[in-house]
Amino acid sequence: MSTEVIRVIVYVIGRVQGVFFRASTKRKAIEFNLTGFVRNESDGSVYYEAQGSKENVQKLIDWTRKGPEFSKVAKVTFNRIDTKDEDTFEISHH
Repeated sequence: MSTEVIRVIVYVIGRVQGVFFRASTKRKAIEFNLTGFVRNESDGSVYYEAQGSKENVQKLIDWTRKGPEFSKVAKVTFNRIDTKDEDTFEISHH
């Protein structure tokens, strides 16, 4: 049984900086066995790329719609992109 591996780019808009969104996203991504990275954007949003099984990527997107305790997610957009060769999920500082 083969599992389709996908990669998505995700933009999270709302009160998502200064509320441990990146650290929480990394923790959830590792929990879901995903690779990629997460970073803050200069416009106040959070951007991440996540790669793994289609089911687990969807779990992370579903979690993102609520986010960590003190966040207030207004909008989540995502698109599939080509997969990359990597084996970790990191917090990026540009």
